[in-house]
Formats: sequence, C-alpha cells, structure tokens
Amino acid sequence: MQQQISNEYPWQPQSMNNQDEGIEVDLSEVFDLFWGHLRQIIAWLVFGAAVGGLYSCAVEEPQYQSTAQVYIESPTSDIDDAMMVIPDLSGGNILLSDVANAIISWQRLPSDTSLQNDYKELLLSRTLLQDVLKNLSLDTDCDMNYEDLKGMITFGDTESTHIVKIVVTSPDAQMSSDIANELVSQGEIYYRNFVWTEPPKVLESAEVPSHRLDTGGSNSFRNAVLGGLFTAVLYCGFLLVCFMMNDKIATPNDVVKYFGVQPLATIPKSNPGNVRKDRAQKGW
Repeated sequence: MQQQISNEYPWQPQSMNNQDEGIEVDLSEVFDLFWGHLRQIIAWLVFGAAVGGLYSCAVEEPQYQSTAQVYIESPTSDIDDAMMVIPDLSGGNILLSDVANAIISWQRLPSDTSLQNDYKELLLSRTLLQDVLKNLSLDTDCDMNYEDLKGMITFGDTESTHIVKIVVTSPDAQMSSDIANELVSQGEIYYRNFVWTEPPKVLESAEVPSHRLDTGGSNSFRNAVLGGLFTAVLYCGFLLVCFMMNDKIATPNDVVKYFGVQPLATIPKSNPGNVRKDRAQKGW
C-alpha cells in the first residue's frame, strides 16, 4: 500500500491558532521589562522633573499683588436717623402714603453682610470693569478685556468686620496698584447710584508692591512632578510598544510561547574568532 504523504505539519504555532483571540500580554513579562530598564526610567524621571522645574523658574511670569481696603458703614438703625428719611411734615402737600413709603424703605435697609456682598458684586460687574479698563487704557495698551481683569481680582477674608479687602494680582507691580485704586474709585460711584446708604470709605489705598508674590514654590514643585511623571510614563509606553511589536524568537521560552513545543537543546552563541584563538593557544 502506498503511504499517503501529508504536507500538513503535525502541530501549528499557537500564534496562528489564536490569531482571532486578540493580543495577550503577560503582566509578569511587562514587570520584568520595566524592572530591567529601571535605571533608564529613573533617568527620564529626573530629566523631566529638571525640565519642569527650570520652566517654572525661567518661563513663568512673576506675579505682584496689591491690596486696597474700604470700610462699609452700617445702615441707619436709630429712630432719630430714620426721621431724616421721612418727608417734612410742616408742608401741607405731604401725603400719608409718602410717610408710609419712607418708613417701609427705612425698615428694608440691608444688613452689613448683604452690603458687603452687594459691593463685591458691583466691583465684578461688566460695566464697572469696562470703565476701569477705559480709564487706565488697559484695553488698548495691554489688549485686556473685562474677563481678564475679572480674573485678577479677589477679596480678602474679613469676616465679622465692616472691612472689604480688594486684592489685585498681575504680572506688573504698578498695574496691580493702579487697578486696585481705580476699582475703589469706580466702586464708590456705582455704590452711590445703586445702594441707598453711605458709600464705602477708603481705609487703605493700594501701594505698589516691592516684592513678587511668593507662591511657596508650589508651581515649581507641581511642574517638576508633572514633568517627571510625563517623561517616565512616555518612556514606559515606548518600551511597551517595542515589546509588543517584537515577535522575534530569542529565548527557549519564546519557542514554547509561540509554538507550544519544548526545545530539546540550545546552541550557545559564540564568536568563531574567539574559538580559533583559544584553539591556537591550546595547540589544537
């Protein structure tokens, strides 16, 4: 009987059998990969941290902060002061309704807290900020809009007091002082027009700061950490991509992995030149 010869292999590589199952990654191999390149990962981490720290020191603009303080008086509360808002009764043309409306208005005077909140909202209003930009020529000289100006303004913590601190932070010391003082001036004008009480009194005008704002190194530290993590993760991603794309058989374990066959023997890699040299020395 003639033996039928088959052209099929008795086994097939596992990678061919499982090509529809997707790519599988052994986490232990990935860990060994990163562990073997630990020095390079640390080097990239230090490099990225150094670049991030230098960026914070050399590129970021210094910030200057200037503060102005105003005192907001309490609304009228005494009955004698309330009589000042009641129309003069000596004339004969005063109606009872006018007196009643005056008394109701006095009773509805805002509290200290609401007056401070109203004042802060007035300072952040679009029309007031546009007037500040126009008076200081910031809209033309610095190409600044009211949203940029609004982001420079904060208010200090003055709870349980009648004082409002207006804090302005900008890259220019003189600009910070000018903006804070102009805000106080415009705030007084708008306060007179919208609030029925005495306008705030300037307790302390803003001065030109002599030192840049001390951020405690928080920005430098943050940028250094982010820079180091970015470069380290980027290098690890590069290693992982190279590992995934490398399908060469380099070790006996790769033979078992791709073909499912345990090799019986391995031939060590050697340099023929060294072998001849050894034979010559031994007299072979």
